[in-house]
Amino acid sequence: MGGMLNFFAEQALYRGIEAVDSGDYAGARYDFHMSGAEEADGGAMQKEWSEEERTNDELVTKWIRSIMLLASAELQDKAEGDLNRVLELKPNFVSGFKNRACVRDALGKHAEALEDCDTALKLAQLQGIVDADIYYNKGVVLDSLKRFQDAIEQYNLALNIEPKVAKHYNNRGYAKQQLEMYQDAINDYTKCLELSEQFIATPYVNRTRCYEKLGKWTEAMEGWTTLMLKVGDPWALIQRSKVKLQLGDKDGARSDLFSAMETADCDVKEPSEGEWEFAEECRAALKQIGL
Repeated sequence: MGGMLNFFAEQALYRGIEAVDSGDYAGARYDFHMSGAEEADGGAMQKEWSEEERTNDELVTKWIRSIMLLASAELQDKAEGDLNRVLELKPNFVSGFKNRACVRDALGKHAEALEDCDTALKLAQLQGIVDADIYYNKGVVLDSLKRFQDAIEQYNLALNIEPKVAKHYNNRGYAKQQLEMYQDAINDYTKCLELSEQFIATPYVNRTRCYEKLGKWTEAMEGWTTLMLKVGDPWALIQRSKVKLQLGDKDGARSDLFSAMETADCDVKEPSEGEWEFAEECRAALKQIGL
């Protein structure tokens, strides 16, 4: 009976992982709660667990909760510690290695992260698990190591499993962009945006940068215009002003720059704290125009 309860608890944990990945934190909390076997009829059954099983699941739950907080850099070391403890008790836990790779990559431990990816892949193959995210994570680590061609191969493998997942195309596009494969990168970013359920700025910006690299100024101007309309970021106006200058529209470039400064309410001569980078880019663009 204890083993069956442990199985259901682990399934709930996996659902919790998926909920975190999709941003459904409320759903994740519910699944983590369920993974603790705290259903109405779970109290008596939980007593039948061995000490190892009980500690095991408590640690896995604790680890997953740490993963939810990884956006806070100061918690990444703690998350890695939780993962280390989990993997001591569950040395064949594929998701443990997969997610520790993410944590270690974020901590700058890229070589160790790559080892975790390879271990996750070996264990997944032995256990008959097909998980595109393992290849995706390995691609991310290889990006960090600037091994972009190797990263592309991993994103290809992820896409073989999940051909309609936007993030695989986004990251493959990024790797291609770093290798100056600009048209191929544009194709991947376009596919990413087609598959995304909502507007995502990063692939849009990167695609527009690729258009600029290829001298496709009309497409680049359309890109910055769309970005400005979608997110209202005056920084996009600065970028559009540079494109207009390339197209010979000096008056339009000047107009965009002044609109950007007005929208941002930024005094480029005496910027306030937090505006230095924006002001510096404005000054550089004004110099290009000759003002």
